[in-house]
Amino acid sequence: MNYKIKLTPSALNDLQNAIDYYNEQQKGLGKKFNLSIKKMFSQLRKVPTSGSFMYENVRFRVLKQFPFIILYELIENDTIAVYPSSIHH
Repeated sequence: MNYKIKLTPSALNDLQNAIDYYNEQQKGLGKKFNLSIKKMFSQLRKVPTSGSFMYENVRFRVLKQFPFIILYELIENDTIAVYPSSIHH
């Protein structure tokens, strides 16, 4: 079963800010960051329980190439809610 990813508006803003930040640091780095996020979301869709618990029902995953974590929670039977979690600068 593939779960749906639902980004909160603030999480979407946080991701865009991180992309902009990495592009300011080096041309094309924001694109690499975005690809890393997409890869992690793909993994979460398949195995949403792969993250460690941060507190109560909220889990987290750490990006390997970037200092960034994804906070998320399983809501409903087939949806993952992603929350803001920036630690990039």
